[in-house]
Amino acid sequence: MTETTETTPRRPRPLDHPVWPLWLAYKRLFPTIGMLISGATTPGSWGWFGNDVVSGLRRNPSTSKAFALVHDASPELFNALSALVTLNQRRQELGFQMLAVFYVTVPVTLFVSAGEIAPEATLAFARDQADTLFGMVAVVIATTLIYLASLWRARQMVQVLDLIRLERGVSPVSTVELREG
Repeated sequence: MTETTETTPRRPRPLDHPVWPLWLAYKRLFPTIGMLISGATTPGSWGWFGNDVVSGLRRNPSTSKAFALVHDASPELFNALSALVTLNQRRQELGFQMLAVFYVTVPVTLFVSAGEIAPEATLAFARDQADTLFGMVAVVIATTLIYLASLWRARQMVQVLDLIRLERGVSPVSTVELREG
Protein backbone atom coordinates (compact mmCIF):
# COMPACT_ATOMS: atom_id res chain seq x y z
CA MET A 1 0.00 0.00 0.00
CA THR A 2 1.38 3.36 -0.96
CA GLU A 3 1.28 6.07 1.55
CA THR A 4 0.53 9.55 0.32
CA THR A 5 1.35 12.59 2.29
CA GLU A 6 -0.12 15.92 1.56
CA THR A 7 2.29 18.73 1.77
CA THR A 8 0.99 22.04 2.80
CA PRO A 9 2.20 24.90 0.69
CA ARG A 10 4.72 27.15 2.32
CA ARG A 11 3.09 30.29 3.60
CA PRO A 12 4.70 33.41 2.26
CA ARG A 13 6.83 35.15 4.84
CA PRO A 14 6.77 38.88 5.23
CA LEU A 15 9.12 40.58 2.80
CA ASP A 16 9.25 37.53 0.47
CA HIS A 17 7.99 39.52 -2.51
CA PRO A 18 10.78 40.70 -4.83
CA VAL A 19 9.67 44.33 -4.40
CA TRP A 20 11.00 44.48 -0.82
CA PRO A 21 14.74 44.51 -1.62
CA LEU A 22 14.07 47.16 -4.28
CA TRP A 23 12.00 49.19 -1.78
CA LEU A 24 14.74 48.98 0.85
CA ALA A 25 17.36 50.18 -1.63
CA TYR A 26 15.06 52.91 -2.98
CA LYS A 27 14.11 54.36 0.39
CA ARG A 28 17.78 54.55 1.41
CA LEU A 29 18.24 57.10 -1.37
CA PHE A 30 15.94 59.53 0.46
CA PRO A 31 16.98 59.67 4.11
CA THR A 32 15.01 62.05 6.28
CA ILE A 33 18.03 62.68 8.48
CA GLY A 34 19.97 64.12 5.55
CA MET A 35 17.33 66.63 4.53
CA LEU A 36 19.00 69.62 6.16
CA ILE A 37 22.22 69.05 4.28
CA SER A 38 20.62 68.11 0.96
CA GLY A 39 18.18 70.98 1.36
CA ALA A 40 21.08 73.38 1.10
CA THR A 41 23.39 71.55 -1.28
CA THR A 42 21.35 69.86 -4.04
CA PRO A 43 20.05 71.25 -7.34
CA GLY A 44 16.52 70.37 -6.27
CA SER A 45 16.69 72.81 -3.38
CA TRP A 46 18.21 75.57 -5.49
CA GLY A 47 15.36 75.24 -7.98
CA TRP A 48 12.70 76.47 -5.56
CA PHE A 49 13.33 80.02 -6.76
CA GLY A 50 11.54 80.52 -10.04
CA ASN A 51 8.89 78.76 -12.03
CA ASP A 52 10.71 75.45 -12.62
CA VAL A 53 10.90 73.18 -9.57
CA VAL A 54 11.18 69.98 -11.59
CA SER A 55 14.52 70.36 -13.38
CA GLY A 56 16.43 70.63 -10.12
CA LEU A 57 14.70 67.52 -8.79
CA ARG A 58 15.81 65.66 -11.93
CA ARG A 59 19.43 66.79 -11.39
CA ASN A 60 19.55 65.69 -7.74
CA PRO A 61 22.06 62.92 -7.04
CA SER A 62 19.35 60.86 -5.30
CA THR A 63 17.17 61.10 -8.41
CA SER A 64 20.03 59.94 -10.65
CA LYS A 65 20.67 57.02 -8.31
CA ALA A 66 16.95 56.16 -8.32
CA PHE A 67 16.94 56.10 -12.13
CA ALA A 68 19.92 53.73 -12.08
CA LEU A 69 18.37 51.55 -9.38
CA VAL A 70 15.14 50.89 -11.27
CA HIS A 71 16.67 50.87 -14.75
CA ASP A 72 16.50 47.08 -15.13
CA ALA A 73 13.33 46.55 -13.08
CA SER A 74 10.55 44.78 -14.95
CA PRO A 75 7.36 46.77 -15.48
CA GLU A 76 5.62 44.57 -12.88
CA LEU A 77 8.34 45.16 -10.30
CA PHE A 78 8.44 48.89 -11.08
CA ASN A 79 4.66 49.09 -10.67
CA ALA A 80 4.87 47.20 -7.38
CA LEU A 81 7.52 49.67 -6.18
CA SER A 82 5.30 52.55 -7.30
CA ALA A 83 2.37 51.14 -5.37
CA LEU A 84 4.51 50.68 -2.27
CA VAL A 85 5.96 54.19 -2.50
CA THR A 86 2.46 55.64 -2.94
CA LEU A 87 1.17 53.62 0.01
CA ASN A 88 4.08 54.90 2.09
CA GLN A 89 3.22 58.49 1.16
CA ARG A 90 -0.44 58.03 2.10
CA ARG A 91 0.53 56.54 5.46
CA GLN A 92 3.00 59.38 6.08
CA GLU A 93 0.25 61.89 5.32
CA LEU A 94 -2.15 60.19 7.72
CA GLY A 95 0.50 60.07 10.44
CA PHE A 96 1.34 63.73 10.02
CA GLN A 97 -2.31 64.78 9.99
CA MET A 98 -3.03 62.74 13.11
CA LEU A 99 -0.01 64.17 14.89
CA ALA A 100 -0.76 67.75 13.88
CA VAL A 101 -4.40 67.51 14.92
CA PHE A 102 -3.53 65.77 18.19
CA TYR A 103 -0.71 68.16 19.06
CA VAL A 104 -2.81 71.22 18.36
CA THR A 105 -6.26 70.12 19.49
CA VAL A 106 -5.51 68.37 22.78
CA PRO A 107 -3.12 70.87 24.43
CA VAL A 108 -5.04 73.92 23.27
CA THR A 109 -8.36 72.43 24.38
CA LEU A 110 -6.97 71.49 27.78
CA PHE A 111 -5.34 74.87 28.33
CA VAL A 112 -8.36 76.88 27.19
CA SER A 113 -10.72 74.70 29.24
CA ALA A 114 -8.55 75.08 32.32
CA GLY A 115 -8.42 78.83 31.72
CA GLU A 116 -12.20 78.98 31.58
CA ILE A 117 -12.69 76.88 34.70
CA ALA A 118 -9.92 78.36 36.84
CA PRO A 119 -8.22 81.32 35.18
CA GLU A 120 -6.03 82.37 38.12
CA ALA A 121 -4.87 78.82 38.79
CA THR A 122 -4.10 78.29 35.10
CA LEU A 123 -2.02 81.48 34.91
CA ALA A 124 -0.23 80.58 38.13
CA PHE A 125 0.49 77.10 36.79
CA ALA A 126 1.80 78.54 33.51
CA ARG A 127 4.07 80.96 35.40
CA ASP A 128 5.32 78.33 37.86
CA GLN A 129 5.89 75.69 35.19
CA ALA A 130 7.09 77.94 32.37
CA ASP A 131 10.31 75.97 31.83
CA THR A 132 8.43 72.68 31.67
CA LEU A 133 5.81 74.13 29.33
CA PHE A 134 8.48 75.59 27.05
CA GLY A 135 10.22 72.20 27.00
CA MET A 136 6.96 70.49 26.11
CA VAL A 137 6.31 73.00 23.33
CA ALA A 138 9.84 72.43 22.01
CA VAL A 139 9.28 68.65 21.93
CA VAL A 140 5.96 69.13 20.13
CA ILE A 141 7.56 71.44 17.55
CA ALA A 142 10.55 69.12 17.02
CA THR A 143 8.35 66.05 16.63
CA THR A 144 6.08 67.85 14.19
CA LEU A 145 9.08 69.00 12.14
CA ILE A 146 10.44 65.44 12.01
CA TYR A 147 7.08 64.14 10.80
CA LEU A 148 6.90 66.97 8.26
CA ALA A 149 10.38 66.11 6.98
CA SER A 150 9.39 62.44 6.66
CA LEU A 151 6.28 63.43 4.73
CA TRP A 152 8.38 65.68 2.47
CA ARG A 153 10.71 62.78 1.69
CA ALA A 154 7.80 60.39 1.09
CA ARG A 155 6.34 62.84 -1.41
CA GLN A 156 9.74 63.28 -3.04
CA MET A 157 10.00 59.51 -3.46
CA VAL A 158 6.70 59.50 -5.37
CA GLN A 159 7.74 62.51 -7.46
CA VAL A 160 10.98 60.83 -8.52
CA LEU A 161 9.05 57.75 -9.64
CA ASP A 162 6.76 60.09 -11.60
CA LEU A 163 9.85 61.50 -13.36
CA ILE A 164 11.02 57.96 -14.15
CA ARG A 165 7.60 57.07 -15.56
CA LEU A 166 7.61 60.24 -17.65
CA GLU A 167 11.04 59.52 -19.14
CA ARG A 168 10.10 55.88 -19.76
CA GLY A 169 6.97 57.01 -21.58
CA VAL A 170 4.77 55.14 -19.13
CA SER A 171 1.54 56.65 -17.90
CA PRO A 172 0.97 56.78 -14.16
CA VAL A 173 -0.66 53.70 -12.66
CA SER A 174 -2.87 53.99 -9.64
CA THR A 175 -2.84 51.34 -6.94
CA VAL A 176 -6.46 50.51 -7.83
CA GLU A 177 -5.37 49.70 -11.39
CA LEU A 178 -2.53 47.57 -10.03
CA ARG A 179 -4.96 45.58 -7.87
CA GLU A 180 -7.33 45.01 -10.78
CA GLY A 181 -4.60 44.14 -13.25
